Amino acid sequence: YAEGPVHLVMANLPSSWGTITYLNDTVKQQSRISNNAQTFTRASRSSVQTITGGAGFTDVVFNAAQINAAGSFNTSTGVLTVSYAGIYRVSAQVSLDAIVGSEVADIRILQGGSEVQRRTFNAEITRNYPSYTIEFIGYAAAAETFKVQISLSNTHNVFGEAGAAYTTFSAELLSR
Repeated sequence: YAEGPVHLVMANLPSSWGTITYLNDTVKQQSRISNNAQTFTRASRSSVQTITGGAGFTDVVFNAAQINAAGSFNTSTGVLTVSYAGIYRVSAQVSLDAIVGSEVADIRILQGGSEVQRRTFNAEITRNYPSYTIEFIGYAAAAETFKVQISLSNTHNVFGEAGAAYTTFSAELLSR
């Protein structure tokens, strides 16, 4: 993931598949996805979320859904409840406000309340809007949940802005 506009391209899909239209800052595209075999979710933060340093893990709430093909992403909680059993790719990018000095950031993905992926970032930096990324690919049963959490050594804001893609969440059903 990178800061800036997001470009999604899907090609060579059968015309019999359903249609989803999605928008972002610079792209207006129409792509086709399978109504019966694939789901796709893309969400972001539309405003800042304060994370208290040293307080343990806090849920990152992605409060604006750009694509919610199966209607299973909750923008109030940032929790995805999958509709189908299968292999999923779940990923997130979390961007923070300016950091001066040292910072330890732990970011993790929970599946059904259990940690399935975790990354720790140790940094001695002076940087505006550092971004941390994480991805998980694995099996999920129907009705299982996914969410992203972060723990910081110092208090910072998770950066979010309406219409922008700084802090993002996506999930895709790869195979049923």
